Amino acid sequence: TLQQNRKYQQAINILEEIRSKRKTLTPLQTCYLGMAKKDIHLIKQSIDMFKVNNDFLYVKFAELIYDEYTENII
Repeated sequence: TLQQNRKYQQAINILEEIRSKRKTLTPLQTCYLGMAKKDIHLIKQSIDMFKVNNDFLYVKFAELIYDEYTENII
């Protein structure tokens, strides 16, 4: 829906602004950006970032999101 697309775009704008100021995003912000952009590569990148940090709870979260998005794409 149009309303939902606006919210995704708003999230993208906020996260891109954070990335431009700090030069990087946290793993969770990267995952959210991937969700907003429907970009499975960003979601996969966040999984790798979580693993490096040993944040296995969030690894599971990001993997569930990744699986959901890949199912919807195929």
